[in-house]
Amino acid sequence: MGDKVTVVKTDMREWKRPEGRHHRQRTARVIRDNELSPECLDGAQKFLKGHFETPYVVRLHNVTILAESKPVFTFEHPNPPPTDNSRYKSLAFEVEMESELHGFAGYFDTVLYGDIMLSTEPRTYSEGMFSWFPLFFPLKEPVHLQSGTRIVVHFWRNCTPRNIWYEWCLTEPVATPPKHQRPIIYHRTVRNCRESIKGL
Repeated sequence: MGDKVTVVKTDMREWKRPEGRHHRQRTARVIRDNELSPECLDGAQKFLKGHFETPYVVRLHNVTILAESKPVFTFEHPNPPPTDNSRYKSLAFEVEMESELHGFAGYFDTVLYGDIMLSTEPRTYSEGMFSWFPLFFPLKEPVHLQSGTRIVVHFWRNCTPRNIWYEWCLTEPVATPPKHQRPIIYHRTVRNCRESIKGL
């Protein structure tokens, strides 16, 4: 991640952006068309990088859960050195109905002390807890499933001193994305966490 911003004053329809740069712009905030936003935004489309997916914190309703959840990553605290919070897990599920797969629900449970725990996982859900919701990991394209289909999904939690990111993809019944492309990525910066800890 860079730490410099260059402000360019020009007509975005004519500007040639250097490769590998991120692009931000001020856009219209009113219904009036005084800023000609369609023309401006159309002209800026050539600067957009291919987007990747992000998980969403959502209250799951109007969904069909296709299989029981399975554990993915476990963390224990205190965490003995050397500290490495990178993880990888492959999970297989059998689907018992014809359906369409749009993504995966991510739950958590935590043991605070003794038998005191918090959970968003359906089998151990903490009744009356409305402050946390599941995390939905979407697929770029839905996958049609027949009854008896086997699903294999892979999750990575990657860490560097500066960043943490998640990657996920299917390899069965289809590879999403195709194997020559990178998995779907969700990225967070460690700096935000460190600043929060300093403030405690």
